Amino acid sequence: MKGNQPEYLPTPGRIAQECARIRDNWSDEERIRRLVGGQEVNDCKRWTLPEIATSHCMSRVRSTVLGLAT
Repeated sequence: MKGNQPEYLPTPGRIAQECARIRDNWSDEERIRRLVGGQEVNDCKRWTLPEIATSHCMSRVRSTVLGLAT
C-alpha cells in the first residue's frame, strides 16, 4: 500500500459482478437461508416489526428545541 491508497479498489460494477458469480454457485438451501436471514422457512412468519421507544428521543428533541440541552 502506498500511503493511504489501497493497492486494489474494485469498482461497484466489479463488486456486483463478483457477487452475482458467487450467488450463481449457491444451492437452493443456501438461497433460502440467505433470503430469510438464516431462520427456518417456517419461522419467518413469526417475525414482527421492531418496537422503538421514542419517549427518550422526544424528550431530548424537546429539550434541544427549547434550549434546555446540556
